Amino acid sequence: MSDPFTLLGLEKKYDLDMKLLDKAYFDAQKKTHPDQFSKSSPEEKAEASKRSADINRAYLLLKDPLKRAELLLKEANRDLFSHDPLFLEEVMQWREKAAAKEDISHELLTTQKTLFNILDTTLQQKEYGEAEKALYQLTYVNKFLKEIY
Repeated sequence: MSDPFTLLGLEKKYDLDMKLLDKAYFDAQKKTHPDQFSKSSPEEKAEASKRSADINRAYLLLKDPLKRAELLLKEANRDLFSHDPLFLEEVMQWREKAAAKEDISHELLTTQKTLFNILDTTLQQKEYGEAEKALYQLTYVNKFLKEIY
């Protein structure tokens, strides 16, 4: 698949307007959906099907804020953050609280919101080291939120 931003005709940035993303997706699908090629040759149908699938993948990737951030970091030739011992201590504390049946949802949701803001700001300012760290931490927070909900 080619660059998802280019494929959907969008500016390459983290802070995407979701309504604009949806519009770009539906406009692209109108032009490439296989149903539009029902009277075309088998080769043209196959190509339309491939383009439609690429558009679907691009849309799903760009709609997910973590995957979108990961894409932008990889395109900036950054290795994704893989270890943060201080943060892992915080995760362990959350796990202990959750095991003790404490309601930590507010704490996790507040942390999630803060990390999304950090990710947005650091990607805009091309502070990739901090963006990598925020992405790494968000991955854990989101995973943990899914576990407790």
